[in-house]
Amino acid sequence: MKTIENWIAAAAIVAAFLGAAAMLEGPSDADIAAAQAADLADAKASAAKEAELIKRCRDLRGPRAELVHIRNSQDYACRMKDGSVI
Repeated sequence: MKTIENWIAAAAIVAAFLGAAAMLEGPSDADIAAAQAADLADAKASAAKEAELIKRCRDLRGPRAELVHIRNSQDYACRMKDGSVI
């Protein structure tokens, strides 16, 4: 009976070791590639959105207008470089 308990304990130790090794290994190359692709797509979408906002701002206020990000928010404001805000 003691032999079976020893085998079960040994199997549990091996399983714990393999589980820990898998966790320490980190994400797979496919997971990293997918995350990088998602980050790139998000960055491209953000850049396109900002470019459109800049174009609309300059169409509205002229070539000297600039788009500024409002602190602590997701919003933008269009203003002239002299500081007046629309």
